[in-house]
Amino acid sequence: MTEPSIADLRAARQELDDVIREIQQVPGFEDFLAAPGFPDIARAAADQPLVYLAAADEGGFALVVRGSGVTPVELPLLTSAKVHELVEKYRRCVERIRRDGRNQEFRKEWRGFLDDATQWLWDAAMGDVLSGLGQAAETTLVPCGQLGLLPLHAAWTADEAAVTGRRHAIDTVAFAYSANARARETCRRRAADRSAERILAVADPRSTGAGLEDTQAEAVIAAQSCPQHEVLKGEQVTVAELERGLAVADVLHFGGHGRAHLTAPLTSYLLLADGARLSLEQILRMRLETRLAVLSACQTAVLGIDLPDEVVNLPTGLVQAGVAGVLATMWGVGQHASALLTATFYRHWQGGSPAVALARAQRWLRDATVGELEEDWAQAMTAGEKWLPAEAGEHLLARMLDLHEDIDERPWSAIDAWAAFAFTGA
Repeated sequence: MTEPSIADLRAARQELDDVIREIQQVPGFEDFLAAPGFPDIARAAADQPLVYLAAADEGGFALVVRGSGVTPVELPLLTSAKVHELVEKYRRCVERIRRDGRNQEFRKEWRGFLDDATQWLWDAAMGDVLSGLGQAAETTLVPCGQLGLLPLHAAWTADEAAVTGRRHAIDTVAFAYSANARARETCRRRAADRSAERILAVADPRSTGAGLEDTQAEAVIAAQSCPQHEVLKGEQVTVAELERGLAVADVLHFGGHGRAHLTAPLTSYLLLADGARLSLEQILRMRLETRLAVLSACQTAVLGIDLPDEVVNLPTGLVQAGVAGVLATMWGVGQHASALLTATFYRHWQGGSPAVALARAQRWLRDATVGELEEDWAQAMTAGEKWLPAEAGEHLLARMLDLHEDIDERPWSAIDAWAAFAFTGA
């Protein structure tokens, strides 16, 4: 990847500033990206703890905010140098996934990096943060700077009692991410005011090339999560059709391809029919009233690195465009594993807390054997459970048995299979 020049970075910064000023002209967005005061922070932490997490040269810290109370947590191992080292490795891996994701040697290297990085994140930060959270069931993380690139929710420590031999952060608390307190409070108000009656499910928005059959089955399952639903497939998914559907949808499910540009984040995009792109810059100019967006696409939650602003990835862009909560991916995930996880997410969500539903889905998929998943889904289809339409369920089960012959295998236990999904908002 060619490194951007100083002129490129300045141009990108100017472009971002122009978009920010345009958004600030919209009624209700006058304070967009203004630094929040403590009253804003206290309101955002009224219903669940808000955790600020920051690295520094001589060791970092966390601030656990509960209403008007603040508990500081010292994190001496959380140094800026170590975070920067991990982020540089992460950056190279994320770029390589797009080019070489099927290479088995690279996949082994990638999994090894994730294992080491998330174990260090437990030791350096998340273990002490969880202790500071006490009995909290949910929390919102506000990671500062480059920490926002790392899967903090997947941090782990050894645990012989766990089926995988590890206890991850999501085994204790359900996590949401937020750019800051004001964004979190805005999302909370939106979520409280909005229903989830109508879903727009987008599947494989390409008019040519091999279809994403698992992704199409996933969209059919997603559509069952709301009483009213519309499914757009293939060449139907134009920019105009997507904008039309979003104007009335409470929920967006997007199953297809996305691309995050780490050094030019405003050009990150979702790929639509005929190669058309819906960019982050376009999304920031939309006025949405959507309760939830699920972006089941590659690298839709990756932050920009050279311009580490609060609004340089697709989830935060959607939040600033009006969405209350966004589920997106931090790296490329195989379409079958993605379909299984998002189907399980919709099973547990049913209009409740998306962060809790995601944590439940991730824990279940991580720990499930092939035989356990087959038995559970077969029972659901036999019972006619609404969340799992028979045709879509049978397709995903058949694909699973083609891919994994050993019924005692736990094929999704590796971090790269389940932890890519992260939730932003409320």
